[in-house]
Amino acid sequence: DEVEVIQSLCDDDDFPEAGDVMDIIGRLSDLAVSETFAALNSLDPVVESDAATTLSLMASGAIQAAVGRLQTLPPPDLSSEECGRAQLDMLSQALQTLPGEGAGCPSLGGNTLLERQAEILAAQAYLAMTEVHLHLNGLPSGPRSGRQKPSKPSKPSKPSKPQWSLEKGRSAL
Repeated sequence: DEVEVIQSLCDDDDFPEAGDVMDIIGRLSDLAVSETFAALNSLDPVVESDAATTLSLMASGAIQAAVGRLQTLPPPDLSSEECGRAQLDMLSQALQTLPGEGAGCPSLGGNTLLERQAEILAAQAYLAMTEVHLHLNGLPSGPRSGRQKPSKPSKPSKPSKPQWSLEKGRSAL
């Protein structure tokens, strides 16, 4: 019953058939992202800077929600690695969409509430990137057994992608 109501509100011919709840959730998420980007692209960020900033935050949040959905309900025809790469691409786009982060994005104009929301969304995106990188690289399986040789001090090395993402998340908080 609810599915038919949702279908009637969406006016979309390729909307999933009734009964396939996972497809409906995915399609509604896709529609939310596309509607947010359509609204964002229809604005002049110079003239309507507050609206453009708010829509940029909404677009970033919608992309991050789609990443969460992709992680929770991955398509059966995608491998874990392909799914992880798609999540990283989406999270990069979510970060670039944030006000003041990417080229062509509106500035925050000193609005502390919007600045704080942008910081929270950036931190969430960087932490999610860390989780994806760790998943793609394989998590440690648990505590190591046996004694380990002490390691020699080494030269400072370039941080790994998970370390870099964690550091960016910490700095955003």
